[in-house]
Amino acid sequence: MVKSGHPGAGARVVPVTYDNQARPDSHVDVLSVQSIFSRLVEVAATQVERTGFQIWALITAGTCQHMVDFELYPCGPGTVLRVRSDQVHRWDTQASLRGVVLLVTPEFLPPSPARQVSLLHRLLDHPSWPVTVQVPSAHGPRVASSFRRLANTYATADASEASTELLHHLASATLLDVVRSVDVSLDDLTADPRVAAFRRDIERSYRVTRQVGDYAQRLGISTKTLDRLCRAETGQSAKRVITERVLLEARRLLAHTHATHELIAAELGFSESTNFSKFFIKHTGSQPRAFRQRFRS
Repeated sequence: MVKSGHPGAGARVVPVTYDNQARPDSHVDVLSVQSIFSRLVEVAATQVERTGFQIWALITAGTCQHMVDFELYPCGPGTVLRVRSDQVHRWDTQASLRGVVLLVTPEFLPPSPARQVSLLHRLLDHPSWPVTVQVPSAHGPRVASSFRRLANTYATADASEASTELLHHLASATLLDVVRSVDVSLDDLTADPRVAAFRRDIERSYRVTRQVGDYAQRLGISTKTLDRLCRAETGQSAKRVITERVLLEARRLLAHTHATHELIAAELGFSESTNFSKFFIKHTGSQPRAFRQRFRS
């Protein structure tokens, strides 16, 4: 159950919040692809969304092209789609598409001690898990059964503590079943908790500061240590990680809103639109206006 918000003036990115009135404390929702499409028909089937929760969907029938941050991802039977809460995406409302959709809020997992981070915590927190993975045919029936059991249990669960705990365990088990079934190295999920904290801080603060030292100070480490950790995990410097996040938001605003360059510059924390244009050109080789025109053409 989700609730569409209202985009800003001239915007076409629709904020969608978690609105599970039946089970407000569960932090888990399970829907069918068709029910999501029914909501989109009432709003706009082509709307671009930014959700306040993670989406995990198993496609069981049909095919589609799901757009996530400017990339199209083919989906078909056996595809597991994951959209993070900080991503912008658009559903491809193919009438033949069928599947089970799991929504998970940030509060789904309790805080984990920094040095005892579980695989499930790393999975939900890690930015590098692929948007789509294909479950091998040998494991397909088992993964499909996990999603079906989760959906059936959700449909019959009551408001009791036992039902809430059961849904949490089944949702966790379903996601872990996906992890053990696909060919994604678990080494990719061994994120240093300090890098994860750095990324979370960027989400909160990139409009205010782009200085590596500010983030390192809040983490209680040196800028050299933060840079070393980022290079080891992402192959990029800490400065580049910050820059890429700002550029991503700039591309989103240019592509999916009608906001002026002045408004976009202010939204991203630039004092003047000329400073924003210089930043965008330096790091992309393209004028903001040219990027907008190229995307929309």
